[in-house]
Amino acid sequence: MYKLELKKKGKIIKSVNDWYDAAPPKNPSLHWKDGRSAKELAKYMTSTKGYMPKEIEDILAKLGCNPNITFYGEPEAVTSLEGRGGGRHHDLLLVQENEVVVGVEAKSDEDFGEQMHLRQFCLFLH
Repeated sequence: MYKLELKKKGKIIKSVNDWYDAAPPKNPSLHWKDGRSAKELAKYMTSTKGYMPKEIEDILAKLGCNPNITFYGEPEAVTSLEGRGGGRHHDLLLVQENEVVVGVEAKSDEDFGEQMHLRQFCLFLH
């Protein structure tokens, strides 16, 4: 099993409430509701109590990631390339030492582009 430590600005995240306190969405009144991706991602990632959820763990195992090295997760993380715009906003960024970086885009009831409409909670790893 892959261990997972969730943090934001030094605050440890172990629950949905911790997640909200450390990394609320830009528009909480719109996005922090049951069924919306921000809150559903928080529920999903904190439900496994310090371990990676099975669906993500299965992917990491297929990729050959080391199960003995902890993953660190940061909700509402921004990554940037020098000189390239304002950066990429990740719903969750997962990092395992200097080996693996996973950007998570969570969708539940939101449209994903013009051609696809999602009706269930999905994670897109990129």
